[in-house]
Amino acid sequence: MILQLALILFCIMAIPTAVLTWYSGSQIIQNSEAAIGESTLAGLNANRRLNENALANLAQDTSRLAATNIFDRIRSFETYDEINANYNNVSLALSVTKELLNLNRRVDGVYSSFFVLEDSDYVFSTDSSITTLARYEPIGWITEALKGRRGISGVWVPRKLASGENVVSYVYPLNRLSTTTRGVIVVNMKESQIGKYLHATEVGDSNYLLLDAAGTVISFNDRSMLLSDSRKLPFLQEILNQEASEGYTFRKLEGKRTVYAWSRSSLSGWWNVSWSSMDELMTKSREMQGNIILLTGAIIVLGTLLAIFLATWLSRPLRQLVQTIRSKIDVGVVNKNELAFLDLALNGCRRRKRVCFSYCRSVNRIPAVWPYTVCCAVRFRRGSRRFFRMPAT
Repeated sequence: MILQLALILFCIMAIPTAVLTWYSGSQIIQNSEAAIGESTLAGLNANRRLNENALANLAQDTSRLAATNIFDRIRSFETYDEINANYNNVSLALSVTKELLNLNRRVDGVYSSFFVLEDSDYVFSTDSSITTLARYEPIGWITEALKGRRGISGVWVPRKLASGENVVSYVYPLNRLSTTTRGVIVVNMKESQIGKYLHATEVGDSNYLLLDAAGTVISFNDRSMLLSDSRKLPFLQEILNQEASEGYTFRKLEGKRTVYAWSRSSLSGWWNVSWSSMDELMTKSREMQGNIILLTGAIIVLGTLLAIFLATWLSRPLRQLVQTIRSKIDVGVVNKNELAFLDLALNGCRRRKRVCFSYCRSVNRIPAVWPYTVCCAVRFRRGSRRFFRMPAT
């Protein structure tokens, strides 16, 4: 009896508690994942805007320099020899180099800059000063880069210098509306500086990736992947095929659940992509879930003890009744709980009552039409039986 009551009370208490714990735990994990996804996307957008602002400032400074008349002073110098012809020419050329150096200082992370006059055989640069094109790194890539130019703004080109430095070059042809001088200004920003902007909100084991519109890697932690096709990386092809300009998704990478976030710039068409391991980001949520499970386990243990106590207390009157019946009547029931004992005892009493009633009718010839004739007393003794009847009044 005690075991049955304890089991019933335990199920009433434990099953709802377990279900509630499971549901609350799953909701905590789902809400945490959604919050992490939104936070990752917000951080990625913040990094993208920071990088865009830095590049925009560099582009504005370059356009301001191009709007001055500094390049008009050396427009007539078509050859390197003409510059070195006299001191005045050299002084004018050095003033151009000085302005390029000032341009480098206005924005953090600029590696070098140079200016090439159209149809000339020399170049003004901050890394090699004034030198001939034959002794400078190749500049044939400029023509190819300007083919995709739209409007009067410049173009950004990721490339690798002859020195081995990875840069993102801003190529800006002089505006024909503001000057008659024909030439191109090129400013080389370090890829590492762009990487700093991308990692400004880095949390834990995170990876950030900057791609151009074609999917070429501009900036990434793995230097060997620079200027290569990003589609070689897991899930990048899927992300580049997304119609949404920004979003996040969860994937499994190397056995770890990972959150991927992406954001595409409406200005340049470049892609900012990041991915982070959820195992590290979900540490606090997992700890909270574990604490809830431990608390639930403690509640179930205490509830079990309480269920045993209540079962003992509630079954005490019934157990006393069974003990009283067993002390006075031997019903032949062994190894049965209290409820089963009472059921068998009551069934036995009913069966004896029917036998007693039938015997009384046969001995005393009680008419069958007396439906209310009852056997008022039955006394069982060893070796003798006495029956009494009393008609109903």
